[in-house]
Amino acid sequence: MPAIVTGKFTVVMMDTTNPRTINTGMTNIRALQIVNPITAAGEFGGVAYTTDQLQSDTPGAFLYNGAYQAIGLPIVGGTFTLNHRAFQQVGQTYYWEARGD
Repeated sequence: MPAIVTGKFTVVMMDTTNPRTINTGMTNIRALQIVNPITAAGEFGGVAYTTDQLQSDTPGAFLYNGAYQAIGLPIVGGTFTLNHRAFQQVGQTYYWEARGD
């Protein structure tokens, strides 16, 4: 049965030049969702989603608010790296859920 792991992170200035890598503690991530529910301006932030199958076709690919992004959220085993501008808004808190084994 797949495991579910959740977490959150708040972006700091260092994350804009050195993208943050999150270790979920899993061996392999099968599906990943990241949510930024509210921006500093009080607007809805966005939802990013990717799977191991999407990543196998195009490493780093993900959907952001339904729009395809070719790069910016690579998964390697049980880690993911946030190297897209959507995840680099200083002061914003992002919540994630990973499913895998």
